[in-house]
Amino acid sequence: MGVKTREGDLSHLNDVDYLVSRSKELRVKDPDRSKSWMLTAQMMFPKNFAIQYEAYQVEKTAGNAMEAGKFLKHLFEHFHGSDGPSEAVLLEEIHQLVTGLQNQEATRDEPDILGRIFEQLPTDTRKKILLESASKANDTLTYAKQFMLAFTRFPELIPSYGSNFLSVVVSKCPTKSVSVDPLLELLVKEACPQLLGVTQLKIEVSMLDDILYHTIDYLSHQVLAARNQLKDGASTNSPSDIWVIVFGFLEEIGQRMGWSLTEDLNEVLPEVLWQRVHSFSQQNVAKQDSEAQNQLFFLATILFLRSLSEFATDSWEQTLEPAILVEAFIAHQSEETKPKNHPKRRRTTEDERRFPLVTHGDRHLSNGEHPSVMVASFLRAYRYYDLIHSEPGLNAMFQQLRGITQTLASFCVDVAQYQGRFRDALSILRSQPTPHIPAKICRNHVKLATIQFSLGEYHATADHLIEAVANLPPVISENEKPNLPAILIGSALKQPSAVKTRHVHFLPFTRHHILAYCARILIYILKDRALQPTSPNNDITLGHVLVLLQYIFPEEKDLMLMMVHKIKQKDAFSYPLFSSYIVQIELLEEFAHLLGDPTCKVALDLSPSGGLQSGNQSQRRVGTRGANRGEKEEVRTAIVKQVAKSQEPLDELLISFLEENHDSILECLQFLSSPIQMEHMEQTRIVCQLIRDGSWVIVLGRSTL
Repeated sequence: MGVKTREGDLSHLNDVDYLVSRSKELRVKDPDRSKSWMLTAQMMFPKNFAIQYEAYQVEKTAGNAMEAGKFLKHLFEHFHGSDGPSEAVLLEEIHQLVTGLQNQEATRDEPDILGRIFEQLPTDTRKKILLESASKANDTLTYAKQFMLAFTRFPELIPSYGSNFLSVVVSKCPTKSVSVDPLLELLVKEACPQLLGVTQLKIEVSMLDDILYHTIDYLSHQVLAARNQLKDGASTNSPSDIWVIVFGFLEEIGQRMGWSLTEDLNEVLPEVLWQRVHSFSQQNVAKQDSEAQNQLFFLATILFLRSLSEFATDSWEQTLEPAILVEAFIAHQSEETKPKNHPKRRRTTEDERRFPLVTHGDRHLSNGEHPSVMVASFLRAYRYYDLIHSEPGLNAMFQQLRGITQTLASFCVDVAQYQGRFRDALSILRSQPTPHIPAKICRNHVKLATIQFSLGEYHATADHLIEAVANLPPVISENEKPNLPAILIGSALKQPSAVKTRHVHFLPFTRHHILAYCARILIYILKDRALQPTSPNNDITLGHVLVLLQYIFPEEKDLMLMMVHKIKQKDAFSYPLFSSYIVQIELLEEFAHLLGDPTCKVALDLSPSGGLQSGNQSQRRVGTRGANRGEKEEVRTAIVKQVAKSQEPLDELLISFLEENHDSILECLQFLSSPIQMEHMEQTRIVCQLIRDGSWVIVLGRSTL
């Protein structure tokens, strides 16, 4: 039986189109008859593109990769490069084939029919198809991806085509992008690792310099992107992998340039690398050797970014914000307080006197103990940063980097603070965009408070601390719940040292640690005022300190006893907030002892009807001024009632105290014009000036609470 066709529908076609049409009609329904039509057509028109292309499609549809490969080879060799519609059709088929190969490389799936056809082509034809497809790409990214496919499948193409490929890609990489550009990522993560190790590939020194600048730009974006991923709660994709990749091709560049610093980068420990770079700097910077300067600049900058990346990752700690560098306290060790078996200490170095102790978390450092991972990464980043900025030539090159400014914003504040350049730190911090998210607002106020505390600006310090507490984030996960007893949270803010004059601390961004820090700073700045007999609001200031001391008890127990002794020596003591905020058992016992001590003549006025809180003015005052035995019993009863509150959460009590008594706390810190206060403020001013001038031998007044 003949195949039914609508001859009338095909009568207008020429012979070639008629044969192609009959083959297409039967291609799926009857592949054998479709192939027969093509065999006839090939004999009649052996040089016709449409006939040859249809024969290829018949074999491809039937899944015959070997036969289809033969036809595709014939088409590419005889019809590629011709003008007209046939060229466009052939290029589209090649594009589909190459796209399929790229997907196969990305997914590692089994090859589809186009992939199997490609494997049937002779090696030379496969190379030509890949190169031709890349050269016809409409954009540089597609051009780069397809050339990388050719280089991956045929590495022998690299010496001939690699140099021009790198030139095109490097010239097209953006220089002012605000995010990681795909072409830049391909250059760093794929092209450089694959091409730079090919010794037969010739690359100009200027091209290698451009590659290194682009690598730094990419790494700067990566550091910022990784930080944003951590902020959003996403996990980074093997952040260490990129450094293995970069160090790998950096070694290849070093070999091409004759550099010594780039040897075995992936095998050498970070501290050993720093020693290598530092030693090289000392030996070569003074020589004004441009090659040595380039080597030092590129390696120091890349190692700085690696350390900064590690620091950013280490400091996040699965909280809303990374740990905050704050000014903390030093407890100086006297000869009497040193352990008996304490070894004789060597002579103090200049760096030990100049730079502060750096700690993190809730650990107390013992002699010889290594710092935490976060502190180690921060100090490494600082050393590289300081090395680069201390040499004019390196600093000039660093200032020309394109994408690094945004990455360094918060780090530069920490560096200025670490170096004691508090005015610079304040200026940088204030130049940043105003935050609007509560967690960021809280962080910003803590940072402003700690810097102004270092400057002796205590009124502003207290204001920022209270604002920080007002924007405290809630406990949002198990990671933010304390894994230590409450009395130990923040205790590492004071560290013993016989050498250091300052102590800075990376404070975890949790509700508990921030409250502990705020309490300690407020205690420090209020206690001197509380102990000054001529200070206005002396009773209120003293009472505020006692409220704050409860949060860190039993730390600073001696200070609490000193405050109680101060009360005992007074003729009268009035604190209207007593019944609202004094709940700590030991402190309540001390007040009870005052009532039972026959030598104590102080008249206690603990009534809540004072000026700080509104209340019923006709309410009977709970006091002992001129009191008989019955009235003293009323005071004892009031103290006993406070004991019932001793189990209330101190976090909520402290937050309520700070928010409701904001103005009162600031009033306690108003400037006083007495000679004692003038002398105290002048001493603070001189110390801050010496810090800014680099005279680090001064032992700061805040070295202990």
